Amino acid sequence: MTRSFVLCVLLVLVAASSSAEEETGRVAYERVCGDCHGSKGQGDIALGIVPLGYDADYVFVIVREGYVEMPPISKREISDEEVRR
Repeated sequence: MTRSFVLCVLLVLVAASSSAEEETGRVAYERVCGDCHGSKGQGDIALGIVPLGYDADYVFVIVREGYVEMPPISKREISDEEVRR
């Protein structure tokens, strides 16, 4: 196999993995967050969250502990892995 072929295969595998993670994140968002924050994060009964101006660790804390009027979201509703996606 040539080096360029191997590189192409690796890029396809990374892209496929990334797409699967994005899909899982989208499904979790729609299930737990979308009713309040809107289908695309533009805001609805809660504030818009797009573009997201916080780092992933801070978002994780907000999800688990709540923030202002947002209630904390338990692991029964969304797993740690889903929050991180």
